[in-house]
Amino acid sequence: MNPGGGADGPDVPDEPGAGPPVMWPGAGSGFEADPFTPAGTAEREWAFAQGLGRRRGGRILVWTVLILVPTVALAYAVSLLIHH
Repeated sequence: MNPGGGADGPDVPDEPGAGPPVMWPGAGSGFEADPFTPAGTAEREWAFAQGLGRRRGGRILVWTVLILVPTVALAYAVSLLIHH
């Protein structure tokens, strides 16, 4: 964990399975988000995002999407300009 945030960014737990740093009480508090509530949805999305960052294939997927989406949007915009 990055204590105190600082230049490296906010406090984010490094251990697998840890929840977001702000949304949930500490382990052993008895809180468990229902999967059909906004808190449960956020918990699943957090776990998914953390998993993508830990696996090499996930990091490759994220970078591919970050490169492809703007490239496709730019190509579309250029094609609209050329045809008008």
